[in-house]
Amino acid sequence: MKKNLNKTSQETSHIPDGYRAFLEDLKLRIRSSQAKAIIKVNEELIKLYWEIGSSVISRPISQ
Repeated sequence: MKKNLNKTSQETSHIPDGYRAFLEDLKLRIRSSQAKAIIKVNEELIKLYWEIGSSVISRPISQ
């Protein structure tokens, strides 16, 4: 069963002051950490591909 995600102002009026800002800060921190993780993963993959390429190039060709 799906919940109705559209809240009226009356339904959300019970949210404490500062809670929305707190949630937005958490979201920002999560997105920032996700972006840093993506960059780190890409760096590691580039290193791996570089090492694989170097190994292929330096290996003698068998006849």
